[in-house]
Amino acid sequence: MSAALRAAWLGAALSCAAAALIPAADVKVEVLQKPFLCHRRTKWGDMMLVHYEGYLERDGSMFHST
Repeated sequence: MSAALRAAWLGAALSCAAAALIPAADVKVEVLQKPFLCHRRTKWGDMMLVHYEGYLERDGSMFHST
């Protein structure tokens, strides 16, 4: 594989990884419940179990739920 092709693949991979870290401006996150006292806050790299429900803004219908 040529150096130019490797550089292109690396650039594409890095841009995808960066895009995954930055939430879209039109995504709304709302915390409905959290513990009163938290002994240890999450840190980068922690595994979390989450539940979410996704609703369409136009008509309020649910499109996915975990």
